[in-house]
Amino acid sequence: MFICLDQVFWRRGTSDSLNLSWKNVALLLNGPSLEKHRTELNTRNFDHIAVTNAFATTDMFTEIKPDLYFLQDPFWFDEKQSSAKSAATLEAIQQDLEWCMELFVPIKYEDSKVVQELKENPLLTIRSMQIQNRYAFMDFLSPGIPLAMLSRPFQRLISRLIANGWLLVPSHGIASSALFVLIMSKASRVDIYGLDMSMGKDLVVTSDGNVKLNPTHFYSKIESGIRPIAGTGSTMAANYQAVAKKFEVMYLLEQVAHFMGCKVINHSHETLLDAFKEGDN
Repeated sequence: MFICLDQVFWRRGTSDSLNLSWKNVALLLNGPSLEKHRTELNTRNFDHIAVTNAFATTDMFTEIKPDLYFLQDPFWFDEKQSSAKSAATLEAIQQDLEWCMELFVPIKYEDSKVVQELKENPLLTIRSMQIQNRYAFMDFLSPGIPLAMLSRPFQRLISRLIANGWLLVPSHGIASSALFVLIMSKASRVDIYGLDMSMGKDLVVTSDGNVKLNPTHFYSKIESGIRPIAGTGSTMAANYQAVAKKFEVMYLLEQVAHFMGCKVINHSHETLLDAFKEGDN
């Protein structure tokens, strides 16, 4: 397990006043295996259903009626970065929502035009989540020191500080951000579906030698085809390093969940993630 200290940030408050004490939550993520869970997922077993990203564009949105929804990436809120996916998702949330739902957005976007328009929907409650806000912490240590190389008491200290609300787990994707909010909101149990962590399989090298992405989300009907990769280096090595960070954060969240008394089970079919207990997948 490698968790780099330069990936751990000071934090105070994960989301505004969400309390999931003694609640069981199903977290449905973007992996292609989510489609396989449709017939076996009994939403009546959960107090809350949480979903992410373009879930609203699927027929599952009106079928299971999730009450927690997470959006994080800039293209959801910045009109200059908008895409067919973001437009379709926001339209579906506005037009298809016939039940009360809480929408979580990064605090930096809570005043955006998109969020202000969403606030006009009486069925939506907007909640802000604080992510990726870095303050001075352990600057005396060299960046990139893996947590696994430090003593076990120090590893427990890091997890304790996060669980007590003094540190922020860095965001490396919507999956870790949503799970972090649920854990820190004192959920009793989180059952995860569609957390395949198979994004490494989506990397391709084109005929001109460029590394691009061919996404295989379960809602790929609105996002298909090879496209450029945003936010990472141009080499395959840089992209695999970015994928590795997603795994590292999940290892850290496993420890935080333990200290918070939250049981996390990953039911995802063919998952590559070795953190958390595996369910009937």
